[in-house]
Amino acid sequence: MNLTRNTYIKIGLGAIFLLGIFLYRMWLKKAKNFDLTKLEISNLQGESVDLSKFKGKTIFISFWATWCKDCLIELPGIEKAKEIFKDNDIVFLQISDEEPKKIQEFINKKNIKSGFYHLNTSSKKIGIYYYPTVYVINKKGEIIFKETEGGRDWGSPENTTLLKTLAKK
Repeated sequence: MNLTRNTYIKIGLGAIFLLGIFLYRMWLKKAKNFDLTKLEISNLQGESVDLSKFKGKTIFISFWATWCKDCLIELPGIEKAKEIFKDNDIVFLQISDEEPKKIQEFINKKNIKSGFYHLNTSSKKIGIYYYPTVYVINKKGEIIFKETEGGRDWGSPENTTLLKTLAKK
């Protein structure tokens, strides 16, 4: 069988594509394995935060980074959702493994108020491989929502309805 150079290129690209799909599925499987009990965070002043104080509340967790384009797209919507749900039992935690000083400078520059925390370990050590990654944890401590593709407007009517629905679970 006499294969041309273009045929070899097509076969190679096909193999790379299939490998990419396999690796993406492996990454997605790891992303689902987030364990809240391994989450150790501190406020931006370095004080440890005891997550048990949020027991009985719905917790919205966004793992983000200052350099992440999709994270920056999500920030205004999360701020709006925080305002909408400020009197409800939804706690918003925006967590980054970057240095607290860098996080503080960033939120000061963006004039964002609160809800930012420092992850005391590498995000990869707890199964976060993509930014932003959002989890919603119900009042029983169960993960009821996970999203690893960013850019969602959490303050939009459809997404605030989603959060209201999730908060009831």
